[in-house]
Amino acid sequence: AGLILLFQSRFGAKKISTGKTKIQKKQELKHYLSTEFVNIQAPLEISHWYEVAILDLLQLETFKPDVKWISEKLGISIKITLDTLEKLSELKLIETKNNKIKKNQRKVTLKTTYSIFSIRQIHREFIQKALLELDQTDEVSFSKRRISGTTMAINPKLLEEAKIKVDAFQQELTDFLTQGKCTELYQINLQLFSLLK
Repeated sequence: AGLILLFQSRFGAKKISTGKTKIQKKQELKHYLSTEFVNIQAPLEISHWYEVAILDLLQLETFKPDVKWISEKLGISIKITLDTLEKLSELKLIETKNNKIKKNQRKVTLKTTYSIFSIRQIHREFIQKALLELDQTDEVSFSKRRISGTTMAINPKLLEEAKIKVDAFQQELTDFLTQGKCTELYQINLQLFSLLK
């Protein structure tokens, strides 16, 4: 089964139709997930969280096409910011024109059929950032996040369908949160894995 990493962005919401059979919904969802995104075939050069983050930082209403502003917002160095912008431009994911930086595709997904280091590295870095956020115990930080988990005994025959449901949930939440004026940059991490040895 492929791993899907969704780069969120602002776009018009699209609903999966209801009132259909389970098989029809599953087929429609697969079509939706495979055709609504521009696919970048792995392996590829994107391997750090800030490369993903910059893509959607561009979508903020408050975005400024200024290297210092970008580096301060993400807490990364100006050199990393410049290198990342150059890389994203070479990959044709962003375009610079008339002193503006814009994202070339509104949605990007990385699909792999096997484990790839660069994709694992991105997930690892985002999970590490979630751990740092978990250490922030003040009321404001707590009110701005949602971290939860569920432990369960499962029927492994339903795992593949569960993965499709996870992808659908990610897309539904993305559609919901990217409506209207977007002024914050958030990350959704979802892990579904076995606790058995």
